[in-house]
Amino acid sequence: MQGHPEEILYLHVLQFIQLIKASIKYRKLFKFTLNSLGNISACFEIEKELMPSIQPHVLNGTAANFGEYPHMARIMYDNVKLRCGGVLIDKRFVLTAAHCVDGKEGKAIKVVLGVTDFNDPKQRNTRQNRDIKKIHLHPNYDDSRLYNDIALIELDRDAVFNQNVYPTCLHTDQTELSSGTDLVVTGWGQTEYKRYSARLLKANLLYMPMQLCRNIYANVYDNRLNRGIVDTQLCAYSPDRDACAGDSGGPLHIVHDQSANNYRVMGIVSFGPKCGFPLPGVYTRVSKYLDFIEGIVWPDGLSNELTAFSYRL
Repeated sequence: MQGHPEEILYLHVLQFIQLIKASIKYRKLFKFTLNSLGNISACFEIEKELMPSIQPHVLNGTAANFGEYPHMARIMYDNVKLRCGGVLIDKRFVLTAAHCVDGKEGKAIKVVLGVTDFNDPKQRNTRQNRDIKKIHLHPNYDDSRLYNDIALIELDRDAVFNQNVYPTCLHTDQTELSSGTDLVVTGWGQTEYKRYSARLLKANLLYMPMQLCRNIYANVYDNRLNRGIVDTQLCAYSPDRDACAGDSGGPLHIVHDQSANNYRVMGIVSFGPKCGFPLPGVYTRVSKYLDFIEGIVWPDGLSNELTAFSYRL
């Protein structure tokens, strides 16, 4: 964007006036129904071999292509009304939101990998079902608050890596992004028709500066958000699209290499306003939880299987 800093700031503020006014009018918050170590660096080294490309596009909640997001996981429950997503980050571990697996609304019993469209019979051959061995909630997670909303699901057996199932890298840079940076959210959540999608959807969102997001949510009363928006969270918005019910726990992606169209997972869908309401969604900032993730998933470094797989592609 060209122009003086004062003009740019004015345009940004003007862009979000509708959001600020809306947050003041509607003061109830709705929860969705739901210094890096060596292994992270190693992931960066192999991602050119491992990660698929995503083509430049303008998204409006469009259907993802088969195999486009092979790290996507869907969590299955004993309560069929619950829906959450997750991110495969290793052969045995899926990253998700803590509120998806804290057992408060239903027990998570299984993770499904390798499926983009659950109505496509051809994808039954690529589907991998894994039972849940253990759930690792962040030690500071409190289900009465909206903070530290991150957890790891330990699978009962290894995921089999192939073109439709393999892990993604995590975005570790904690530098504040420029306002309006392009992000992509994916999930099987509700569509604009208030129906759950059987096919994985993707939508473009824009990064919202932290201070602006804090100002907006300062006008939203909810005792679960008693500290406001904090540094372990990040905000993203779209004038007409956002993560909706059922997308909780799923990934928010940032394009890492524009020339190669490689992406990394920057956030985990945590909470936000009622579906379709023009307020920014709030995501758990993955880069603030690297110690928690690495201490459980890679206590001894990156798995040899992951490195070996990258060279077989």
